[in-house]
Amino acid sequence: NHSFRGKTVGGTSFPNDRFGATFFQPYYAGQTFGLGQLNPLTALQMSDIVHKVSGLPELDVKDPNTVYKTIMDPDLTLPYVAATIRKSIDAYRNIAGFDISEN
Repeated sequence: NHSFRGKTVGGTSFPNDRFGATFFQPYYAGQTFGLGQLNPLTALQMSDIVHKVSGLPELDVKDPNTVYKTIMDPDLTLPYVAATIRKSIDAYRNIAGFDISEN
């Protein structure tokens, strides 16, 4: 945001808008996809965890077709859903001191 949002960098102008709308969902901001109802930004945020645990290749912002394929394909999206749930469980425990792991 600080380096690119609303600025011209190396001759390329970047819109003054959030990452997801600029690069993935310019017309449908906030839309989710697939079995896990993930948005592309969430999948990208979980990519390193999924790669570490499952060995699936890491997603890359430069390859949006693979990002969308991953969140739309039930066989590929489940590890991303699991990673999202794991992050939520950890956040509730670490930030709020509340255990939601049995929910």
